[in-house]
Amino acid sequence: MVEAPNKEKGELPYPNSPVKVGDVLELSDTTTINGKTVYYKKYPPIHLEVDMLNDFPHIFRKMHWSEGIGIIDMPKWVAANLYTKHRVYPVEYTLIFSRIYIRVVGDESWLDIETACNDWKLTPATEAEYLEYLKSMEK
Repeated sequence: MVEAPNKEKGELPYPNSPVKVGDVLELSDTTTINGKTVYYKKYPPIHLEVDMLNDFPHIFRKMHWSEGIGIIDMPKWVAANLYTKHRVYPVEYTLIFSRIYIRVVGDESWLDIETACNDWKLTPATEAEYLEYLKSMEK
C-alpha cells in the first residue's frame, strides 16, 4: 500500500508520482522489468520494480494478505505454516466490532485474523491443497 507522512488518501506521495496515497499494488507473478519482479496497479496500469519499493519503506508498506479483504472474499481454507509439513484447514469467519475473526471449522475458539495469521503463519489455501493434505494424512 502506498503511504506517506502528512498526506491524505488520493494525494501524490511525491511530485510526479505514478501512484497515489492509498493505492494498493499487487506483486506480479509474470511481469518483469530488466529481469526484476514488479509490483503493479491494474488501473491505470503501472509497473514498479520491487527494489524501488524496498528502497522507500516510508512510502511503500507491504500489506498482510488479509488486509483490505472483506469477510465475504476471505479464503475458505488456510495453511498453517508453522510445521515442517504445513497443515491445511477449512475455516470460517465472523465480524465483531468491525474486526474479522477466524476459526477452524468445528473449533470453539475465535481469533483475530491478524493475530491468528501472525501466530500460526496462516496463508490462503485452495480446496485442492486441502484435499491433498487430507490424502497425506491417510498415509
